Formats: sequence, C-alpha cells, structure tokens
Amino acid sequence: MDLSELNRDQSATINRHPWETTRAKIVNTLLHKNKSKFHHILDIGSGDAFVLKQLEKKNTADYYSAVDNAYTEATINRVKKQEGSSEIRFFQSLPDNWEETNPADCLLLLDVLEHCENDSLILNESIFRLGSSGYKTILITVPAFQSLFSNHDKILKHYRRYTRKKIEQLCLSNGLKIKKSGYFFFTLYLLRYFKVLTERSGAKQKKKTIDNWKGGKLKSKIIAAILWADFRFCDFLTNCRIHLPGLSCYCLCQKTLS
Repeated sequence: MDLSELNRDQSATINRHPWETTRAKIVNTLLHKNKSKFHHILDIGSGDAFVLKQLEKKNTADYYSAVDNAYTEATINRVKKQEGSSEIRFFQSLPDNWEETNPADCLLLLDVLEHCENDSLILNESIFRLGSSGYKTILITVPAFQSLFSNHDKILKHYRRYTRKKIEQLCLSNGLKIKKSGYFFFTLYLLRYFKVLTERSGAKQKKKTIDNWKGGKLKSKIIAAILWADFRFCDFLTNCRIHLPGLSCYCLCQKTLS
C-alpha cells in the first residue's frame, strides 16, 4: 500500500484489498523463478512494506531493506507494528556508500516508476544502489495502458501508464537484460476499461483506492482466488508468447555489474 493510502486509513488493522494480496503472491512467484534464495532484497518505494513482509514470511532472502522518501519516524513505527514483528530495515534515504557495505542482489520497484516525472533517471539511480559487482535481479511492476489513465491515477499522482514494450525499452536503455515480461489482472483490465468509458461520459466517480476496501473475508478470498487464477492463465499464455492485456505490467530483469 502506498503511504498516501496508509495515511488516509487510520484504522488499527488494515483490511487488505484482494488486488494487494494477490500482487504480493505474484511478486513472490516471479522472484522464485530465480530458483535460489536471495541474499538481500532492496525494495525502493516500499510504502507500508506489505509485499516485503510477505517475502520475508516465505524466507525469500536473508536480509530485507525498505526505502521510501515519504517515511517519517511515526510512519515507520506504524508500519513496523503491522503484520507482526519483522527484521526489515527501513530508510527514508540510503546513506552514502550504502551499496558497497550492504550489497543487494535483488531490487524491487513495485508500482513506483509511474510516480516519477523522470522514470529513467530513477531506474538508473536505483540500479546504482545495488552495488558494483555480482549478479542482480530487478523486478518492476507498473500500471498498464495509457488508455486506462483515469481519475484513479490522478488521485494516486501517476504521471503515466505503460505498455509491455514501453517498460522493456526503459529497462534495455538502462543496461538491463529482459528475462520475462507480461501483463496480469486481465479481468480487472476489462472492469477498468468500462469504468474509464463511464468516467469519460461524464458520470460522477467515487474517489476510491485500495485503502477504502470494505469487503468481508469471504468476498476477499473469492476475489483473490479469481485474480490468482487470472494470473496463472495469463502467465501460461505469456509462456506461449501470447500476451493478454492486463491492469498491471511487469518486467523481470537481470544485470551483471563489474
């Protein structure tokens, strides 16, 4: 969850949206294509670190670091209390020479680049923070298709949405090798498409984001199951080089630095 959404939700317990829980599961699945445990995962633009905490529960790495320039001492304390105890380290910004003393072999940029006016600069600076040696894995997720840009994006302060080809080109221009890319949440793509059509017709829209989720446990489980089946189906087609559109896009990359 983005910190702007966390700050709007003042409840003691966060009721996670099925989109959020399923995305965390998808991130875990994509990272496990690495077939070995990571030493150190660095999550830039980590928000309330929900995804990082899920990866920690799956023992995906030895160490975890969360970085977000919106962190304050108060928000860090609140985030630490959520989802139980955690060994994740939190930073508002990384100290100088951090990448040499705390080398990370996995970088996460999950729904971050769309918030940046200069996405190429932020991606380049983030890669630099991985350090100067060793094999690196980078996983990026972004909202898909500029045609779906809506009031929802404006609320979340997005500059743009992406196609698979666009995010691939951004990664290639920053020296990354593409391992896999694709879309997920085809069903949500269809729903958002019709919502955008309604919005453009002049119909009044509610200002909702995932922090407004009020669904019960049963409803959440059913929707999460549908979204997970959606991903598995789209992933199967992606492996067959068939790319269904989705609400989100991902790019799994690698870089060997020397």
